[in-house]
Amino acid sequence: NLQLIQSIGAMELVEHDSRPTFLIDMLTPTNAPPNQPSLHILYSNASLRSSRDIAELVGMEPAETMDMVNFERFASWATSLPSSRASQEPASRFHVYGGINWTYVTVRQ
Repeated sequence: NLQLIQSIGAMELVEHDSRPTFLIDMLTPTNAPPNQPSLHILYSNASLRSSRDIAELVGMEPAETMDMVNFERFASWATSLPSSRASQEPASRFHVYGGINWTYVTVRQ
């Protein structure tokens, strides 16, 4: 039934996705020091919240050790605007970080 499917919200789908997923706010600056990369994570789904290792990887939980060079690359990739991605090769839609093949979707600008 199409009406039933249309009544399912995007957040409900994301929450039940088995892939670790988070939403970031790209318009509001973070409170992190200027030289420290960070992601302004507004929401994380159950899969991400259930894995402390992945939560540490994306900066949601404090980590004893963090590979700042790779995190900085990941944060830069995750927060690059769609207009700058258009000039990059299609492979830039994917990024391997922490042994996970991440993808992005920009919902609104």
